[in-house]
Amino acid sequence: MQSISPALAWLLRDQIGTSNSVYTAQGYVESTTNEEMYHFIAGDGFRAYLILFLTGLSVYAVTNQTIRPVYHRLMLVFFILLAVPWTSNFFGKYVHVYLSWRWLWAIPFPVMAAAAVAGLYRCASERTGRLSGSFAVAAILSGFVLVSPKWVLSEHNYTELGWPRFKLPSDSIHLDHFGKDATVMNGRLYLEGSSEGF
Repeated sequence: MQSISPALAWLLRDQIGTSNSVYTAQGYVESTTNEEMYHFIAGDGFRAYLILFLTGLSVYAVTNQTIRPVYHRLMLVFFILLAVPWTSNFFGKYVHVYLSWRWLWAIPFPVMAAAAVAGLYRCASERTGRLSGSFAVAAILSGFVLVSPKWVLSEHNYTELGWPRFKLPSDSIHLDHFGKDATVMNGRLYLEGSSEGF
């Protein structure tokens, strides 16, 4: 579905319209680069480069002869688009403002990196046993988690460990579609002047 979204946005560009700005970590700005958008979604420092390295390494992990040629072409297109510095800017301005970073998720590089780790596990397990394969995977995962300046579970990364809850900033919100204010109580939404909850 993610890969259909860019194509659908392009087909509906007349209804959506083009934009003079793109969306980045700093909000709406005039222009951006692939490097900025990649760090926006993959993080900073070594973690971002490790996942990109593993994504490239994944071409050796996919061994199915039916999938392999298609996968190699997908990787080639991904790295060509990533090498052109203005791809994110182009998608953000001429397709859809949020596509400046979402195009990177249309190419599921975290899944590709996971395929590389699985391939490493398979290779290490076949040669020296499952214990060494498990150790190799644990070393990569530890490196991914520990070496970045931002912890995955941290306030700085806007994440925390807890039960799911509503992501509204307060119990009161304004609904533009209805032109009314609403209140959230006990998991239900109550429109102003109504006792019926949704």
